[in-house]
Amino acid sequence: MKIAAVQHRVRENAEADARTLGAAAAAASQRGAEIIVFPDVPSLQIDAGAGHHLLLSLTRDLPAFCIIPSVDPESRGMAVTAGLPALFSAGGEGLGVACILVGDACIDAAELMRASQSRPALAILCPRSETDLQAEAMLEFAVALSDSLAGLVVIAECAGAEPLESGHGGSAIVLLGEVSAEAFADDDVILAEVPVPIPQPSPREPLPLVPPLLGQRFALHSGRLPRDNGPDLS
Repeated sequence: MKIAAVQHRVRENAEADARTLGAAAAAASQRGAEIIVFPDVPSLQIDAGAGHHLLLSLTRDLPAFCIIPSVDPESRGMAVTAGLPALFSAGGEGLGVACILVGDACIDAAELMRASQSRPALAILCPRSETDLQAEAMLEFAVALSDSLAGLVVIAECAGAEPLESGHGGSAIVLLGEVSAEAFADDDVILAEVPVPIPQPSPREPLPLVPPLLGQRFALHSGRLPRDNGPDLS
């Protein structure tokens, strides 16, 4: 199967965001994508989720399974598990499960441990990276997670933000320790071919430690690091 991830440069309002994302999804579908993973875009939750509803309407008729995280921008993060269509998950324990982690949940060791208990086939990360260095660290972390949390790890992010604001790219598709596709433009749609059922590490490695840079970010957001220190960006 083909899986796609959308990297999105945030627009001036929710409608523009939704329509740009809808166009990206249509392009991915035309290129054969059967699963399309979207980033968490803050504007889509404004006005009772009007942008989110518009995006749902724009993607409803696409011949693809769309995964559209949409979390309150004021929330530090979220972690959920969801079922995959049988077409992508036939055979084996956990192969029908995807875990979706947004914001600090991507770097919260406790949330990652909870997610791993479902033995998911697919992990989707929308980390809301605040710097380019965080985005680079997240990609390295995703490679390690593809040998432990889930065989297939997809990072879907916004891009084009100022330092210390969410949205620094880093979208990628990682399969069993190898980066299959990586975004290089603020607006990009990346695709990768993935066998069905989705391959899994055997045995699964222990969950990796959260990288120090991302651990500092988590500690800062959790109130365990003095704010005047800030994260180490060196």
